[in-house]
Amino acid sequence: MVDEQLNAASGCSIDSSVSFIRAIEKKYQLNLFDRFTFSYEKDGEIYTVPKARFVELYKSGEINESTMVFDNLIRTKVDLETSWLKPLGKSWLRRFV
Repeated sequence: MVDEQLNAASGCSIDSSVSFIRAIEKKYQLNLFDRFTFSYEKDGEIYTVPKARFVELYKSGEINESTMVFDNLIRTKVDLETSWLKPLGKSWLRRFV
């Protein structure tokens, strides 16, 4: 992240952060740039599933409006600190279930 009041995000800094995220993806066999892979927290564990499976979990009652989900479309540090993890019912992910 960058404080744009001090420095603008440059192409090089964005490339570096994307490379860092890609390395994490490779290490943990994840796809963090896929907006249709949803992550949620249940019983102290974090799960990541494709959209179709997420819908199935909702329909079966395994997850619900109160299930805490990760909103990976956040844009600011304040959003990261206050809104990254939120109930499904208050998330943009709600429209898919």
